[in-house]
Amino acid sequence: MNRSAFFPEARRVLRPQGWLVVYDNYFCARMEESRAFQAWGRDHYLTKYPSPPRASVGFSAEDMEQVGFHFIGQEDYQNFVQFSLETLVDYLVTQSNVVVAVEGGKEKIEDVRRWLTENLAPFFAGRAEATFMFRGPIWYLRKIASTRAG
Repeated sequence: MNRSAFFPEARRVLRPQGWLVVYDNYFCARMEESRAFQAWGRDHYLTKYPSPPRASVGFSAEDMEQVGFHFIGQEDYQNFVQFSLETLVDYLVTQSNVVVAVEGGKEKIEDVRRWLTENLAPFFAGRAEATFMFRGPIWYLRKIASTRAG
């Protein structure tokens, strides 16, 4: 998130005291139908495709005041998404873990797809779809009415 570009633009387009809701939604590698999936994610997927370095996203009251917003609160949530084997593979190849490997020349996308399909097929034996958990924080911000932050 490019904060130096995002918050001034959010302030510009919001009405006085307008609300801004920001959320993050990430894949937890938890499959409702199989406890073994989480271990596979940790021991196989993340070993082969480790998470690249990334900046954490978070908002504090002090940070938000500096960019012209009141920090109203935060809550954590979870949601569940149905995937077929094919749509789960489609989703996983969009994750930064895989993108870094492919764009860096370490893997070819068709090889990644093949590996994922072969490794994930046993989790879908006898079922067309499975349920996966996502979760993340939601931050509630309100534009400061004064012009001191822009």
